[in-house]
This record gives sequence, structure tokens and C-alpha cells, in this order.
Amino acid sequence: MIFYTNQLIQALNQIDFNEFTNIGDIPSQLSFSGPEKLQEALNRLLELYHTRIVRESNNVRLINQTISSGLWNMDIGPGNTVTAAYWSDDFRHMIGYHDVSDFPDRLESWSDLLHPDDKEYTLNQFVNTLADPSGRTKYDLKYRLKTRNHGYRWFRAAGNVQRNAEGQPIQFIGIFVDVHDEYIQQTTLDHLFNRHAAIDEISDEGTCYISAACKTRKIPFGFPRNSAPNSVFPIQMIFRMPWIRG
Repeated sequence: MIFYTNQLIQALNQIDFNEFTNIGDIPSQLSFSGPEKLQEALNRLLELYHTRIVRESNNVRLINQTISSGLWNMDIGPGNTVTAAYWSDDFRHMIGYHDVSDFPDRLESWSDLLHPDDKEYTLNQFVNTLADPSGRTKYDLKYRLKTRNHGYRWFRAAGNVQRNAEGQPIQFIGIFVDVHDEYIQQTTLDHLFNRHAAIDEISDEGTCYISAACKTRKIPFGFPRNSAPNSVFPIQMIFRMPWIRG
């Protein structure tokens, strides 16, 4: 029995993966010399865990595809330094990259692509979130990131910090969402709204001015017969009035 136990331990030690290992690289079976029933029981247990991992991974991928999002994860060390950064493949695909070969798991892979006008604010929010042990500082913002094939696009990033018992950050986990189309549409609507509001304000001021002028002046000859002293004329007509021209 001790012999089989040692073989089992050796087989288990050959398994090398972590939470960031590609699903296809996680084994669902073990091969070792030992009683057949022991192998069957152990492999059944491994297969159950593997199936659960694959299902949860597929669910996350489906959600990311539905809302155009990707996950990121960073390990935080002493002094709030980023000791490791992990970008999901969904994250990479959103900005035109494929895997770690063209978008390595490094902080600079992301930070070097930030728009110059957004970079300082984005990184300051990142640092301030890590430095606030109360958790009141939230990392939730929009910024532009340079994609591989489509120039700069607007994204929204939000993340939460996991801290140890002393309040020191140990992990920063977040989501990255493509909001470019919505941002452009909202910006266009805001521009149109402000433009119409400015036109309305000018029109209101012009109407009041014309109305006051018509009440205090005699309507000159040549205006429509149905015009009366209290009439409000189109704004173009006020500039034709002789007393306005001076």
C-alpha cells in the first residue's frame, strides 16, 4: 500500500497549474501504476472538478462576449507594487491581440497603450485605490486605449482590491468593458442638446426683445395688415425695423 501511495504522490506532483492556467492545459486524468479501482475513483474525482472548471470558464467567456468585456487580475506586493499582471484572452481579443505572445502578462502591456490625455488620471486612480485601506476610493472610470487595428477606443474599467488582515492590498481584480459606441452616441446627444439649448436661449431673449419693442413702437407701414402692436415677429424682421437699424 505504501508503494502505491508513493506512486500516487509522484503522479500528483507532476500536475503543475494555477488559477491562470489555460483550461486545455489542466489534466482531467492521472496515469499511475496502482489498483484499478483506486485509479478509477481518483480519475472520476478529477474529471468532476475539471468539468466544473470548464463550465464556469465557459460561462464567464459567454458573459464577456455578451457585454464586450474582459477580466484582469494583478498581484500586489510590498509598497503597493504590481508584482504580476494577468490579462484574460477576452481582454486581449477586445483590443486586437491574441495571447501572451503578442500581449504579455505585464502591467506595461496595458499602461503603454493608454491615451496621453487619459494616462495620468487613470494611473492616479489606480494608485489611489490601492492606497486607500478604507475601500472608499473606487476604481471605476472611462479612458481611451489604443487598439491594435482600430486606433483609440473608449473603455470602462472597474475593479476591487482584496486586502490581508493588516489592510495591505494583495490582489486587484477587475473588468474591462468596451463602451466606445455608447460613449460616442452620448457625446453626440449631449452636443446636440447643448446646441439646441443655446438656440432656445437666444430665441427666448430675441422674442422678449421683439415683444417689448412692438409694445412701445408704432408698427411701421409695410408690415402685414393683421399685425398688431402686441405681435411677436420672427427674429429676422426685427432687424428690418428702421428704429433698430438706427
